Amino acid sequence: MIDRVRLAGGRPTTAVLHYKPGHSRVPSVPDHFAVETGAWVVYPFKAGR
Repeated sequence: MIDRVRLAGGRPTTAVLHYKPGHSRVPSVPDHFAVETGAWVVYPFKAGR
């Protein structure tokens, strides 16, 4: 998607809530993130499932 935005003349920006550098499946680092962690993240809306 980032490449498509650039081809259209835009400036893409990526953002995530929790960035886990050791477990990331994409080669780039997000432009913005709230927390960098290596810990397991459990979101409240997924708890108990």
